Parts: sequence; C-alpha cells; structure tokens
Amino acid sequence: MRTFQITVKKDGGPRVIYANEGDNLLKVMIKEGIYVQTPCGGKGICGKCKVIFHKGAKEPANTDIKHLSEDEISRGMRLACGVIVDEPMDIEVPTVASAINVLTTGSEDMDIQVSPFVIKKYLNLTPPSIHDQRSDIRRIQDGLGITSLSARSKLMREMHDVLIKSDYKVTVSVYKGELLNIEAGDASDKSYGIAVDIGTTTVASYLIDLTSGKVIDVESGVNAQRPYGADVISRINYTIQQKDGLTTLRDAIVNQLGGMLIKLCERNNMETKHVYNVTVVGNTTMTHLFLGVPCESIAVSPYIPVVTDLVEVPGREMNMPIDGYVSVLPGVASYVGSDITAGILACGMHKSEKYSLLLDLGTNGEMAVGNKDGIVSCATAAGPAFEGATIKWGIGGVKGAVSKIDLSQDKIYSTIGDAKPIGICGSGVLDAVSEFVKYEIINKTGRMYKPEELDLPDSLKNRITTTDSGKQFTIEGDVVFTQKDVREVQLAKAAVSAGMKILVKEAGIEFKDVETIYVAGGFGNFMNIESALNIGLLPKELAGKVKSIGNSAGTGSKMCLLSESAIGELEKISNSTKYVELSGRPDFEGLFVDSMVF
Repeated sequence: MRTFQITVKKDGGPRVIYANEGDNLLKVMIKEGIYVQTPCGGKGICGKCKVIFHKGAKEPANTDIKHLSEDEISRGMRLACGVIVDEPMDIEVPTVASAINVLTTGSEDMDIQVSPFVIKKYLNLTPPSIHDQRSDIRRIQDGLGITSLSARSKLMREMHDVLIKSDYKVTVSVYKGELLNIEAGDASDKSYGIAVDIGTTTVASYLIDLTSGKVIDVESGVNAQRPYGADVISRINYTIQQKDGLTTLRDAIVNQLGGMLIKLCERNNMETKHVYNVTVVGNTTMTHLFLGVPCESIAVSPYIPVVTDLVEVPGREMNMPIDGYVSVLPGVASYVGSDITAGILACGMHKSEKYSLLLDLGTNGEMAVGNKDGIVSCATAAGPAFEGATIKWGIGGVKGAVSKIDLSQDKIYSTIGDAKPIGICGSGVLDAVSEFVKYEIINKTGRMYKPEELDLPDSLKNRITTTDSGKQFTIEGDVVFTQKDVREVQLAKAAVSAGMKILVKEAGIEFKDVETIYVAGGFGNFMNIESALNIGLLPKELAGKVKSIGNSAGTGSKMCLLSESAIGELEKISNSTKYVELSGRPDFEGLFVDSMVF
C-alpha cells in the first residue's frame, strides 16, 4: 500500500501529514488533530468541511457541486469528506474558525455556604508509644474526629514514612471518608477543585479554591469531539459505525479536560496533586461519552440511558491527573442531563413559590417548568440550527461571524470583532429571520418572496436572488441566507415552542402564570430577545419576563463542587423532576405544526 505526503496549511503555518492510498481526506485530518468544520460528521450533508487544493485537486464530486459555488470550485475548493487520497496533496484549510467565543459567565451570586466534601486539615498528632499503639490510619482518623477512614493501598505504603519524617505534623486530605493524600507540614491552604461543563459544542473548566470558594481561573474551548459530529445523534452514530468509536470520543474529551486541568494549574503555579475533586455536568450523551459508557440506546426508542445517577470515579481511573475523585453529577433522562439539573439548581426555581421556566438553548433545546411543588422537563429535537451548524453559511461565535442584523441600517450587519464577514452565528441567524418577518420578506409560512413581489427599497430587494438551489438573501459578499436556512430555523423554533406549550400544559398552568423565564446556554445568552419573541421562538406572553442567566450549567457545577448540601439538592432535583417524552405525546405534532407559522 502506497503512502502519500499531504501538506496542510492552516492558521498561517504548513504542516506535513501522511495518508495511505484510499484513505478519506477528512478522516485523516481529524485523526491528525487538524480542525475542520464537519457538523454532519462527514456524511456530505452540511457542505462545511472545505479545503482548497493547491496541488492534487480532484474533479468536483456531486457533493461539491451541490454545496460549493462555481467560483469556489474554480479556486480549487473541495469538500474533504468526498476526497479519496491517491496522490500527494497540497491543501489549505480556510480560516473559519476554531476559536469560538465560549460562554463561561453565569450567576456569581451562588446561594451556598462553602462546605465541600473535601476536607483538608493540618494535624499535630501525638506520636505513638508503647502505651499508644494505634495504627497510622486510626491515629489520623481520631485526629480528624471522624468515625471511619479508608485509604488506597498505594497511600498506605507511603504514609508511615511521611508521618515519621514529619514528626507526625502532617496535612491530610479526605474525600467522603477516604484519605486522598498526606503531606509533611502545614499545606492546608492548598485545596482546589475543578468544576466542568461539557457542552456538545464547547467545554468550560473552572479552577476553584475549596477553602474560600473563589473562582481562580477559567479555561474553555471547542469540544474536542466536535469533528466527529455537531450533535449528540451524530456522535452516538459514530460510536456505532466506527470501530473503537466510543474509545475515540471518550479519549478526545478526557484528554481535553486533563489538558485543561494541567494548564490551569501551571498558569497559577499549582500542583495537580492539590486538586481533589472534579465535578462534571453535561447532557446525558456527553456524560456517557466522558465515562466511556455505551450510549447507542439513547438514540433508539424507548431511549434508555445506562445511568443518570451521581457517578464517582477515582481520577486516575479516569486518566485524569489527580489523586482525588471525578464526580459526574446526576441528570433526569436520556435527553435531560445534569446540565439541566445544574441549571435548575443555579436559578433556584425548585425553591420558588412562583412558577418559572428554564430554557437552555445551545446545540440542543432542553427546558423545564415548575416551582417548589414540582418540575416537569423535556427536550426538543431543535437540532443545531441556532448554532449555525445546519445553516449554509452558519459558523460558531468566532471573529468575523455576523452576530447582528438590522435591515433599517445602511450597513445591515455587525460582526464579532468588527471583522470581515466569514459566516453567520446563532444570534445573527435569529436576527435574519426576525428581520425577514418584520419587513415581510417572508410570509407567515416562511416562503421567501421574489424581489418584484415586495414593496421595499431597491437596496433590500436587490439582495434577493434566485439560484439553482432556490432563493437567497445576500448579507455581504458570498455570505447569504437561503430559503432552506429559513426552513431550518422554522423547524427549530417550532420544536422549542411546541415543547414549552406541552410543559406548561403538563404543569397545569398557562404562560401568564410563569413569573420568570430563565434563558441559559451559549446561543440563549447572546440572542436578541426581541427577535426571539418576533419569530415565535419565545411566547409573546413572556415579554418582559425573560432573564438571561449565562452558563447556568457551569454555575450549578461550581455550586456542587463547593457544597455538600448543593449536591444533596441536585440529587433531589434529579429524582423528583418529571420527564416528558415528546415523541410519545399525541398532541406534540399538532402543536409543532401550529408553531411553524411566523
């Protein structure tokens, strides 16, 4: 079998990789850690895995002709998913974006008392004697004033020497009755934890002082699993269809989180041995993949996960560089995970007399309605349209992404970083459709009008053109918003709207009874609320009641890291929250169709 050299230029610098004859170019790039947009997981559906050939260009495939413009094809652009390696290649990955702006902020007003499960304490122990022959572990246990203490064999082999050399003046770290570490002298001020939110698109890790409760530093990035698919179903399918697919995805996220942990510690001159607990939240598929647990049953009826309870694993067993524990926090069901239970905890709706609605809009659309007397939840198949994955020119929140659209202005758009437009992110997608509704560029059914049918200035009418793929509205240059894009948003907003209507009905209330709608998640935090109301994504009855709470999942993860009682609350939320499976509801289809109308 022949091997060929491929020179890849990305972000300015060239890199040489090698591939066997017959290999798929996209799969080779993913394996080599070269980021390429591929929301569909390489199925040729999204048209985003673009590369430019400077040498070795192939004849355009049907997928190239379908997704790329004539100009792009003439410049040597092809979709990597359709290229089979059979000769040396020199390619360039267009600068689109690996550096997504990750939402890490949330409520800083955490209603907790700092009292973590981790205990770190300096002990000045009485040395043993002929009259005091207690074991080392019993001596430490008594010094802590607890009734039970265990230790792993490795630590038992080391502790006696530490006690002797330090004259029994030591600092011990304990987690739920297990001795994690023993150090000579007083190191009681070095006690840290990491709170993690694993999103389908992004990951955020917070380094926290377990004594003061202070967030010391934050590290975030694009989820390392993203090249394998933009949504949970794509990733589940990858674990089914690819040999060692589950291991590949597990290693991707575990290595990413381990790298974040090391980076946080190095940046703050800390040792990883002083990190004793990592709390992890995420949707149920993300936590299954992190644990390396099979998740194919999540994708097929009756949608049963392996676990939704609290799972605690020694860090070393998870290949995380800590001597403490990784705590994967509890969720509710296959499509309502610990990111939602953590969000409920963070916003406090489970303690309120009044009814609240939590809406987490990211790659998925999960929601919950209720108060102190009970909470009902569901998840909608909104798909990743709101994060741009199924939009022709959709991209994440990166520099150059169109983030705002206002057709009343001479310059109708704004971009992140005021850079040249390279695509359109979720907030821009929402604004585009809202403006189309406002200026009647589309009708109530979502059909885009021809220019001659519109009573608008030529400056707007001239932006509407027709191609072989249908009508489209030009934002700037090649960046367009198509009729198909409108349909994608229409389907997503209808799913979310219908889900909210069913939950309110299930709770036995009406929208007017909801005091606050908490909007969380990346897209939810940055979207224009007026645009969301205008297209019917949010019900008009909730105008004036919307409160953005940022990364509520991350906030809930921090709360559980810092407080025993917060984890207790979260477990109660997990056990008491009712899950409504929308696919089994006979009224969902009718509400969905009704919600399609603008």
